[in-house]
Amino acid sequence: MKKIFKISGIFFAVCFASVFLHGCVSCNNNIAPAKAEAKPCIDCGPVTGDNTLAFYYPCDSKACGVLYVEKIAPKQVQVGQEFDYVINVTNVLKYKLTDVKVSEILPSNFTVTSSSPKPSADMTWNLDTLAPNETKQIKITGSAKNEEPMTNCIKISYTPLLCVLTTVIKPSIALTSDSTPEVLSCDKILLTTTVTNNGTGSAMDVLVTTALPSGVETIHGKTSITESIPCLKCGESKTFTYELQASKSGKYTFNTTAKAEGNLKAESFATTVVRQPELSIAKTGPEKIYIGRPAKYSITVKNTGDGNAINTVVSDTLPANMSFSSADNNGRLDKNRVLWNLGTLQPNDSKTLNLELVAVSKGSAVNKVSAIGDCCPQVTASATTSVEGIPALLIEVIDLDDPVEVGSGTTYVITVTNQGSADANNVKIVCTLEDSQEYVSCSGATKSEVKGKVISFMPLPKLDPKAQATWNVDVKSVKAGDVRFTVEMNSDELGRPVKETESTNQY
Repeated sequence: MKKIFKISGIFFAVCFASVFLHGCVSCNNNIAPAKAEAKPCIDCGPVTGDNTLAFYYPCDSKACGVLYVEKIAPKQVQVGQEFDYVINVTNVLKYKLTDVKVSEILPSNFTVTSSSPKPSADMTWNLDTLAPNETKQIKITGSAKNEEPMTNCIKISYTPLLCVLTTVIKPSIALTSDSTPEVLSCDKILLTTTVTNNGTGSAMDVLVTTALPSGVETIHGKTSITESIPCLKCGESKTFTYELQASKSGKYTFNTTAKAEGNLKAESFATTVVRQPELSIAKTGPEKIYIGRPAKYSITVKNTGDGNAINTVVSDTLPANMSFSSADNNGRLDKNRVLWNLGTLQPNDSKTLNLELVAVSKGSAVNKVSAIGDCCPQVTASATTSVEGIPALLIEVIDLDDPVEVGSGTTYVITVTNQGSADANNVKIVCTLEDSQEYVSCSGATKSEVKGKVISFMPLPKLDPKAQATWNVDVKSVKAGDVRFTVEMNSDELGRPVKETESTNQY
């Protein structure tokens, strides 16, 4: 802010007289005195030196003066001879003076030859501005027209300026924001905000605010961020970094504003895309399998999300009544699990895995499988297979004596073996003799009933897997010939009889 005090019309006059030497007249007793003249007679010889007049204005004291003025002229000049005189004007204040003007009031018997600087027509020099302690000089050259003493005066005017320096600043705030361009939903979003003062003065009471969009918050659960900076110096920057977490996939824009005293404002934006991988899993297998038979399962894993499913692992837990046989795609057995490391599944990628197990005991085999990856919730699927046993009955009939002489006897041994994996229930044996043989007796696993040539054994309630049951039938040969001893075996599981014959040569 500048204050100007102007005083116009101030002037003062400085006058002095110069005596011009007209001639020299010697005065002694041998010479008659000269005729009295109007001008005094100056002693012979030149008069040297200057007349100098100097003082302070407007008061003749350095303590209160504004201008220090010197006027310097020769003490004596000769009519018609050019001479110089100077005027020095000095500003003794600590403040600038403007409109400084010097006017010379010349005597009538003085002729100006030249002046530096040149004056106006009325012999006024406009010195314009005098800085503190600055001196400007006026040099005038001229001559006297006659012997009259010359008295000339100067007149000075000025305008004082009283100035107060006020520093003007212009702070300017700029704002930049940057965030992680793309993340998975379980990853942290890094948001960095930098506020900078690019101006020429300090920015006061800077407030930086970021309003988080719906679905995003800081790792501490805040939904908005505010930073306060009491003073941001010119050229200074402040950087703030935050860790954010998105609750779902989507595109998020972070709007950050900065405000400061003096209505200073700045705004910036940063955008992050949050992607969510999602796995689906399905498993198929046989509904029923018999003990000892292979069960083949197919597992399909797919990424149905919009982000990469990284480090995808599939784990299949074996049922207690099944054992591992083989797996493709580098599946490996780890205790009671089969593991597949699938790496990264991009969106819409799928992988089909094949697993073969072997049924080892009866029961319901629930084969559970799961898949999980980075940022992917675990998904599960299962396939239930009914493991059943099956009886496999083997009947063998042999004659202990062959050939047999008529009138002699032989024994037929009937052996039933359950080669299967399940109980055989109500195993029944029925034997039939030809006319050339005669029933003698029987024994075995169950009691019998004989009707003519047919021997029926009572059903054996249960024959365990790998177990055997034996029945014996004693007969007598009554007629020579090639005889066929016929045995029929049946059970609840078979449903229809199995026939076996043994040939005996009777003679």
